[in-house]
Amino acid sequence: MSRVRISHIQRWFDERLRRERIRFRKRGHKSAELPGPLGSPAFWQAYQQALDDPSNKLKVGEDLRSKRGSVSASLAAYYLSREWEALSEGTRSMRRALLERFRDRYGTWPLGKLNENFIDAYLGTMKPHAAKNMLKALRGWLGHSRHDVTRAMTPVRAKSKKRPSWPADQVALYEKHHAIGTKARLAFALAKFTGAARADVARMGPRSIRDGEHGREIVIARKKTGIEATILIDPELQAVLDAMPVTGLATFLVSKTGKSYAANDLSEQFRVWCDEAGVAPELSLHGLRHGLGDQLAENDANPNQIASVLGHAGPKSALCGSQAHGAAGDATSDQRANETGLNQCHTSTAGVTRGVIKLL
Repeated sequence: MSRVRISHIQRWFDERLRRERIRFRKRGHKSAELPGPLGSPAFWQAYQQALDDPSNKLKVGEDLRSKRGSVSASLAAYYLSREWEALSEGTRSMRRALLERFRDRYGTWPLGKLNENFIDAYLGTMKPHAAKNMLKALRGWLGHSRHDVTRAMTPVRAKSKKRPSWPADQVALYEKHHAIGTKARLAFALAKFTGAARADVARMGPRSIRDGEHGREIVIARKKTGIEATILIDPELQAVLDAMPVTGLATFLVSKTGKSYAANDLSEQFRVWCDEAGVAPELSLHGLRHGLGDQLAENDANPNQIASVLGHAGPKSALCGSQAHGAAGDATSDQRANETGLNQCHTSTAGVTRGVIKLL
């Protein structure tokens, strides 16, 4: 039987959702997700609607040009500004998604029509965390536009729930299932012994290693804050690195296609490895970062020291990351050893970079 090829369809298996996804993509049309399975009545109905519906076609030409003085024109100018370029890549990505959502609804409005009461009512339709993030995005844009009607507004209180650190039994469960020499174990060790965020774990590679005064070190500038951290390689991490064949010149971790992982892709793949090992579903790659912060706090490291290791912008973030142990107060340079193999914590300052912390 011959196969029928359906045009303008993209199919892939979503590892996180554990199901096949189907998406309609055609030049000049809006992208749309279609229900499965492929060839079902529901699929054909949605496919035909995406293909024929006039409202699904993208407008070109005059209709897409922003009118002078409009919200859309102001946002376009903001995206080209120095203030926007100064934001980290991750912050720009998140805020642009929020601002574009606002632009879709109010892009044709005159900028001067926006006032505090309107913004307050708009934020009132959102949940606390969403409203807090939206206010940050709007405040940055309106400040650049010299029309900051949010100056007198108080940010919405939204209590963040800290992602849990890994208990010792769950660490042992993962390490027992994924032996040294596997990609899953390498990703785990890099996160566990460096406290790096997923984006930084994905970027680590042979070029991140150098010979230091006390031995081999991993040096990496945190993608979010730009703060450089220097971490002495723990013997257990060195054993994991030595057991892995070199699969990539740029990064230690590469996908099946030989390309470096994107942050989200690595996070999803790590979830698959956790499920294979039977790890609790609430534990994540970021939980290993919190775990290192907790261990440093248990060993009397002060917030500035924790911030230097984890690459936080300041001690306030370090306190949030290790709040379970109340990291506060002064700490001595030499700290007692802990059960994970992190022996001592030494601190040395380096001007505006807030110092370098070495895990010896």
